[in-house]
Amino acid sequence: MSVTSIDTVIATPLSRSIQSLGSSLGSLPLRHKSSRIREVYKQASTYFLQRDFADAYATIETLLTAPEQPEDDIITQNETEKLAPIATASRSSRIKVWSLYVTLLNAIIDLGPEEGKSAVGIRQWREIAAKARDGSIWDEVVQIGYGGIEGNVDADVVFNLYGSLLRDFRASLSRANLLLSQSASQTTNQQHLETYLATSDLSRTPRPDQHRPSDTSDLRDLASRIKLLELYILHILPANEEWDYAKDFIQMSDILDDDHKEAFHQALDGLAAARSQIDQQHEEDITNDLQTAEPKPVDNHVQPSMHRRTNSEHDYGIEDVKELPTKAKDPDDVRSTSRANAKTKPQRNVKHTPSKVSPRKPANDGIIRRSMAFFVAFQNLVSNMTQALSKNPLAMLRFVLFLAALLVALSRRDVKERIERITKGGWDKIRRTVGMGVKYCHTQRGVVRISRQITPSRRRPLDMELQDRILEGKYPAKDHCAKVVAYLKSKHRVSSDSILYLEGQKSILLEDSDEAQPFRQRRSFFYLSGCALPDCHLTYNISTAILTLFIPPLSPDSVIWSGLPLLPPDAVKKYDIDACLTTSELPTHLSQFQYQDPKPTLYLKTGAVTAELSSIVAALSTDSSLLHSAIDECRVTKDAYEIALLRHANAISTRAHTAVLRAIPAARNEQDLEAVFIASCIASGAKHQAYHGIFGSGENAATLHYQHNDQALAGRKNILVDAGAEWNCYCSDVTRTAPLGGGGGTFDAESRQIYELVMEMQEAAFALLKAGVEWETLHLRAHEVAVAGLLRLGILRNGTPEELLRERISVAFFPHGLGHYLGMDTHDTGGGADYADRDRMFRYLRIRGRVPEGSVVTVEPGVYFCRFIVEPYLKDERTKRFIDERVLERYWDVGGVRIEDDVLVTKDGYENLTTAPKGIEEMERIIAGGE
Repeated sequence: MSVTSIDTVIATPLSRSIQSLGSSLGSLPLRHKSSRIREVYKQASTYFLQRDFADAYATIETLLTAPEQPEDDIITQNETEKLAPIATASRSSRIKVWSLYVTLLNAIIDLGPEEGKSAVGIRQWREIAAKARDGSIWDEVVQIGYGGIEGNVDADVVFNLYGSLLRDFRASLSRANLLLSQSASQTTNQQHLETYLATSDLSRTPRPDQHRPSDTSDLRDLASRIKLLELYILHILPANEEWDYAKDFIQMSDILDDDHKEAFHQALDGLAAARSQIDQQHEEDITNDLQTAEPKPVDNHVQPSMHRRTNSEHDYGIEDVKELPTKAKDPDDVRSTSRANAKTKPQRNVKHTPSKVSPRKPANDGIIRRSMAFFVAFQNLVSNMTQALSKNPLAMLRFVLFLAALLVALSRRDVKERIERITKGGWDKIRRTVGMGVKYCHTQRGVVRISRQITPSRRRPLDMELQDRILEGKYPAKDHCAKVVAYLKSKHRVSSDSILYLEGQKSILLEDSDEAQPFRQRRSFFYLSGCALPDCHLTYNISTAILTLFIPPLSPDSVIWSGLPLLPPDAVKKYDIDACLTTSELPTHLSQFQYQDPKPTLYLKTGAVTAELSSIVAALSTDSSLLHSAIDECRVTKDAYEIALLRHANAISTRAHTAVLRAIPAARNEQDLEAVFIASCIASGAKHQAYHGIFGSGENAATLHYQHNDQALAGRKNILVDAGAEWNCYCSDVTRTAPLGGGGGTFDAESRQIYELVMEMQEAAFALLKAGVEWETLHLRAHEVAVAGLLRLGILRNGTPEELLRERISVAFFPHGLGHYLGMDTHDTGGGADYADRDRMFRYLRIRGRVPEGSVVTVEPGVYFCRFIVEPYLKDERTKRFIDERVLERYWDVGGVRIEDDVLVTKDGYENLTTAPKGIEEMERIIAGGE
């Protein structure tokens, strides 16, 4: 996206609504303001997880910007209303917002100028990079969030600004956060941190040996103090070459006890030793280069290099390093030295001074210089090999044996054929992608030219720290209630005095038994409560935005058998609710609405009211026609928490699918592999499956929803595994097709051809997938690829691709839809399926129309050789001429191949949530015992 288009985005209605959202925060009451701050934070988090950095930055900026004040209201305006919303937020909200803001800035800077230009615009990227590199981000945080008082900044915010706290200096360089990794100089960071340490409350707390922490807050403060000192002593001061000052600071600290002081001294000495080794190695490398270079007379009049290192640049061995320690000192020596100087103010010393090495005149260009460089490199190689062999004489023998084994392996015919097959397959993929900038899509209305570039989506890894932080929070039930209410008001005339009422699933006994049926919570109830307990109810008051959960009361008899249940105080802590009562209080709670004027309307689901409450509900004004469909529509698009749950469920399924691949050589029956999958899911904490798994081997794989899972594997080529774990009521749906022992753990020629064709179908669908695309277009594109591939293999014949598409011949081999929505149900709500469609190519599509941003869909093309479906085409006079039965005969044993991934739809593409192995070589390697 160009700079102009990015600037245009800022002026879109979405951005204006974001700005109006921020400006409206200033006039809200404190309770409602906190709720709105949480909403904005969650929206910004969602944009960040979808890598929509422009909208994430614009959204979170509303919390950091003071609302505009009319000139005539300045005198009467409340002082707090003149501040940015973050300045009046609670401590937890404040920390979350600043942490997200810092993480977002770091991610934007890491994009670099080119990707940053596409993400947020080049001007915005430069401003963000400048804030981090000159340290002004610190001033921004202090002024906006803490009234200009540096000592009031929350310690957690300081940690996020200055980076991860690691004891290994080199590791910290690779994992540091915003200011440690982006600042041009650490001097400013040192000044800021010293001011903070001097003015914050953390610096005035007595030492642990003088004051015993009385509660968890004291322990947290103690940990914060120690981490701040670790940041200052082991990161900032070494970066500024103030090693002696760091040692004296440790000894004079009133916060550290003797044990902590000793640990800090040892860590600091370790850092110094590591730095010394690095410097010495660089000095040796430069000396070797000078000694091996072609000798030239020294010219005293040669001008020095145009570049002079600034004080902020590190010394890598050119300067004098005699004063740096070359090894860690004995801790006793360190303590004795430090105690001797403890009563004097520590003095700071900068260690390095310029060296006396004269600058070299560059060697002449041409063949002589290149030859000399090659000779020096070859000489170094021989020298290094000689040293290695002298230290380890067996190294040469191992090297010779390795070469011999490699030659023997390459001489085998099967190995050579496999290498040729891999290289040929890679070249074919490259050849097929040439000229894919313009493609043509065949629709019922004709041929439509598609001019967008068709390339697979490439996504950077998710910020897993933010992902874990999301799942540590509560399921956003109140956000979902507000979303449903907003949808109802947008479609219908809903009064603000109305009430949402839902009942959860009841515990039901098996017929003629005292055992309970397996419990599965009603998805609509879970969506508005986050509660998976049986026999619960909820009410949501639209006017007050109060969500109340009703749980069964404590039963002494039940406690004897099942233990103590969840109590109301614990439920308020666990769930995103405002209050929790017992179900014995529910009749009184509902009855009060009879006496309100006007009477509120009770929105509920048809047939979802227990008999005990039916008389009370009947006395109220009710509507059972709108709530169910409203919840279903709202469930189509997912928020950040739901995406995190789906991603976690996919991670569990990935482990289980990988375990199945490893178990294939020892498996004898389909049920053996089903047991492996379920056991792996349970071991990962997922006790429920999203659906009954499909483990179909051989021709069983041609049955789309094969259920038996009990056939022997002997003599069968492949197995199709369609199975997914459920995590906290959210599903995964993953399908992989793998070779069995009948093929030696590798695909035979026919199976490989079909598998590669299905992969090509999925990649073609991925290339078109983005928010707003019509699902029918993706489905049709998959059929186009299937027709071209089956023609190439000779299974189809006697027709052009266009003719075969018109005759719908590919439906014989790809009879189902491309995918479906995924969420709390495997076949999730929404989609608008039309199973009465006369066009058999589109009849079984579970999604029709445009796919919205934030939805999660499955993309699951397949090619099947099901006799029940294909043979009618072979008997029909109109269609049998298009299928070559002699070629088809070779493919019946392939059964079926399906590949299915769960995909998050984003504004400009997609993010694949499924990481289970699906490459042919990768799967075959795992089956053979490799990692």
